[in-house]
Amino acid sequence: MRKSLIKTVLCALSLLLFVSCIGAWVKQVNFGFPETITFAKEGGERTYNGSASFSGIILHNPEPRDNDNDISYGYCEETGVHYEVDSWLRVEYGGVLGDSFKLYVEPNTTGKPRQMKLTIDDIYEFQTIDVRQEG
Repeated sequence: MRKSLIKTVLCALSLLLFVSCIGAWVKQVNFGFPETITFAKEGGERTYNGSASFSGIILHNPEPRDNDNDISYGYCEETGVHYEVDSWLRVEYGGVLGDSFKLYVEPNTTGKPRQMKLTIDDIYEFQTIDVRQEG
């Protein structure tokens, strides 16, 4: 019984150490982009240049549909990586180790504000950006 308890405690401590090490590796940073980006209901396009290069962008869908998950993946073309979410937001960036991205926002005819979260990441570092559009 005592050996079993010792094994359980050692296993739990090992797991706790492993999880805390992973948390120490991944940290939130500022790549030089704003924390919040707001578009008028008319939409538009904007380019954002950061202060450091990054390896990817993840879009988090705030309202996933039945068979969707909350992350949208892009597709690669010769001009870079493209993402499109619910036909109102499109993101383009030049691919791995770029330091800029471009947002395209369609006019909002729903009468309701829209919101999307972007995560700019570089494996062990990330920055979250809220993209909003007035209704």
